[in-house]
Parts: sequence; C-alpha cells; structure tokens
Amino acid sequence: MTQTRNYLLFVMGIICLFSFSLQSQIDPNVPFVDYTYDMRFNMPKAYNTEPMQSDVLIQLGSFDVNQVSSNNGFAETTIGVNVRNPLNLVGTDNRITGFAGTRWIYYTTNGGTSWNSTAFPYSNAGDPVICADSLGNFYMALLSSSVTSIPVYKSTDGGASWTFLTSVGSAQVDKEWIAADVTGGPYQNNVYVAFVNFSTGGGYDRKTITDNS
Repeated sequence: MTQTRNYLLFVMGIICLFSFSLQSQIDPNVPFVDYTYDMRFNMPKAYNTEPMQSDVLIQLGSFDVNQVSSNNGFAETTIGVNVRNPLNLVGTDNRITGFAGTRWIYYTTNGGTSWNSTAFPYSNAGDPVICADSLGNFYMALLSSSVTSIPVYKSTDGGASWTFLTSVGSAQVDKEWIAADVTGGPYQNNVYVAFVNFSTGGGYDRKTITDNS
C-alpha cells in the first residue's frame, strides 16, 4: 500500500513539474488566441458562366479585358508585343470550323483599348505564332495549307500589312515556334523558328533567319 501511494505521489509530482515547465515557456507578452477558423470556399472574382464561344468582358483588379473581335471560332491564339512600342500588340488565331472564313490579324496601337483588323490573304493551316524584333518589326510563322512547310511573314507597320519572307521546314511539320533576338548582342534581330519534323522521326529542327531589312 505504501509503495502504491509513493508511486502515485511520484507520478503526480512529475505531472506538476511538466505543467509548470510548459507554462513557464509561454511568453506573457505575446497575445495568445485559442480560436479555430472556419474553412470557407471563396469563388473567384470573375468567371465565365456563358456557353462556349461567347465573349464575356471583365475587369480584374487594375487589369482590363477588352474585346478584340465578335467573330466566333477563336482557337490557337497568339499575340506579340512591339518592344520599341509596348502599346503596339499584334494577335491572330486559327479558324476552328474547317479553317473557313476570313483569316484576320488584329493589331492595336493603344495597349489593347481598341483593335484594328486586317485580312490575311495567305493560307493558314494552324499554329500561328508571332514575335517582334528590337526594331519593331513583327514576324509570324504558321503551317501552310498542305502542312509541308512553315511560311514566315513580316510586318513593318505594326501588323497592318504583311509580306512573305521565307519558308522553313519540309514534309510533315507541326507546332512551330518563333522568337527574335533582342538582347543587343552580335546576333541581334536574328529570327529563330523551331518546329517538329515528323518525317525525321518526330525530332525538333530549327531554322535561323537573318533579316537585315
């Protein structure tokens, strides 16, 4: 009996010491709030509840979303920025309904507040992509209608008009990308095109376009 009592007193003493030690570690100068926060699901500030292929204009914070076109069929969109004039942007897309209808290129000179459009008279089988060099020239690469080459076009007037520059790739090309060197180095304003060449087993090829005009 005595041993049991001594054992209980020993355990109670240990518990008291542990409790005192734990309380002594709490800084009385630091506010302590024992509050459990409820989990709540917050909906996004702006989201599209309209059917597909409809346009919804929103404003999110300080960013405005401006309507470029009311034409249906936007897909495979691309946009490029004039590094010499950031208010000048050029964008285009691919038709999703059999690539039918007018092939439009859209350009703005006021940062996207309003947009102009120009008809693109060349064939377009998809994957358009746009870039700009340090001089403000725009370049666009896209798949030819036969998907056997990648025509590259150039605009010197901010996207209002386009001329054929060159063609790269051959046979079963796909998913090209284009970029211009704007670093100020020895290869400044070289334009590079990368693409998949399925005729060689799906490897990536590249083409360097040196344009001094």
